[in-house]
Amino acid sequence: MEISAASLHDQIPYYLTRDQKEGLLKALKDFPRNTHYYLTGQYKEEYQEKLLQGDGWTKLKILNFYTGEKASINGIVLSNTCDVTPENARELPVNIVFAPIVPLSAYSATLEKGGISSEKIQQKILAIKAQQITTIFYLPVGDGLDKDHIVLLDDIHTIPAKAFEQETEKSKQFTLSLFGFYLFVFKLSVHFCRLHEGVNRA
Repeated sequence: MEISAASLHDQIPYYLTRDQKEGLLKALKDFPRNTHYYLTGQYKEEYQEKLLQGDGWTKLKILNFYTGEKASINGIVLSNTCDVTPENARELPVNIVFAPIVPLSAYSATLEKGGISSEKIQQKILAIKAQQITTIFYLPVGDGLDKDHIVLLDDIHTIPAKAFEQETEKSKQFTLSLFGFYLFVFKLSVHFCRLHEGVNRA
């Protein structure tokens, strides 16, 4: 499924303020060029210590399915903000769902090692940067990212919220702007919640 500015435009949330809608419409008009994915300035500082959906964090623990080895990676929070915020009491322990953030160059190198031609790799990279690949969310260089990265939406992990809170060495890499967050949630919905799957469930 190809994701375009037109398809994004049709899904603008009704609850945004007028200024937010105008800003979002301008960003959509410029998409995929000249768009700002991350919060900056006072807005960044305001949310620096908070856990939000779409945040990039370091020191997220994962377990290798095949070897059982543990590792710490950089990842993006998939869980809804309300579901993981410490202020909301829960009857059961909360888990944070996240996906790995990896350098785009590493992904490209993997394709090259797999024997994919340079031309096809370049086409793939262009599609990724235009957010046209449903299983991948593109994160351009900026804020805490020193190079272009991608999120692998089909590589999902969880960590207990309590373990995340107790990790003293973690740090936030970025908080998504309104446009970045809107695009991220749209990509999540397309990846996980497409209704037109072509399966007869009658």
